Amino acid sequence: MPSASDTFNENSPPPNDTSYISMLGAAVYRAMSQGDRDAVWLMQGWLFYSDSAFWKPPQMKALQHYVPVGKMIVLDLFADVKPIWETSAQFYGTPYVYPQPLMCIRCLLHNFGGNIEMNGVLDAISSGPVDACISDNSTMLMSEMAFRSEKVLVATVRQVEAAWEILYHNIYNCTDGIAICLLKLLSIALPQAHLWYSTHFVVNALELFLHAGNHLKESLPFRYDLVDLTRQVLSKLANKVYANAMTAFQQKDAKALHFHSEKFLKLIKDIDLMLKA
Repeated sequence: MPSASDTFNENSPPPNDTSYISMLGAAVYRAMSQGDRDAVWLMQGWLFYSDSAFWKPPQMKALQHYVPVGKMIVLDLFADVKPIWETSAQFYGTPYVYPQPLMCIRCLLHNFGGNIEMNGVLDAISSGPVDACISDNSTMLMSEMAFRSEKVLVATVRQVEAAWEILYHNIYNCTDGIAICLLKLLSIALPQAHLWYSTHFVVNALELFLHAGNHLKESLPFRYDLVDLTRQVLSKLANKVYANAMTAFQQKDAKALHFHSEKFLKLIKDIDLMLKA
C-alpha cells in the first residue's frame, strides 16, 4: 500500500552529505515498513525542482537508491513545465516501471497551493506523456481516459470551437509555468497578478461561450467551462482593480481609492453569486 511522505519537500536535510541523506531515506522507509511490510513510499518529485541547488545528482541518487527495490514511487509533479525525468538522466539510470527500483509517474498539477486559475500548456500536455512513454526507460502515466470504458461524445458548436481556439493560444499557452511565477511573486512587496495572456482575447472567448449558451445549456461540461472561464475573467479584472486601489492608497487619493474599492467589492460579490449557481 502506498505511504506518502514528503520529508524533504521544501525542507532540505541539514548537510548535503550523501551518507547522511541515504541514512535518512532508509529510516523513512523503515518506519513505513514497520507499520506495513508491503509499504511503498510515495514521494513528490517537486523537491528536485524547487530545491535543485541542493539536490544534485549525488544527493538524488543517495535518497532514491537506498530504498529497497520496488518500494518507491516518485511523482514528477511539475512535468508539464519542468519534467525532472528529462534533466536527471531518467532519475540517474533507475528504471521507472514497478517492480524495478523506482517508478516515476508523470504528473500534471495545476492547483499549486489551492490556486485554481485556468492555465497550462496544451502542447506540452499532449506531447509530454508520449515523450516519456517512448523514452529508454518507460514510465507509468496517469490518465483518466485510459480507465474509461465508454466513449466521450463532444457536441460541435461553431462559437465554442472558436472560443477554444482563442484559449489554446492564450490561457493554455502558459509557457512560463504558474508555479515559477507564484514563487517569484511571493518576494514582491506588492504582489502582481500572474498574467501571461491577452485579457482582450479571453473576454472575446467568453462572449463566444455566452453566444453558444442556447445550444449547450443542458450540457454540464459546457456549463462548468462557462462558469470557470467567467471566474477567470472576473478574477483577473479584480486583480487589476485591486492594484488600482493600492496605487490610489499610496498616492493618498481618497476619491480614487473609494471608487476602486467599491468596484473591487462588487466584483467579489458577482463572483460569489456566480459560483453559488
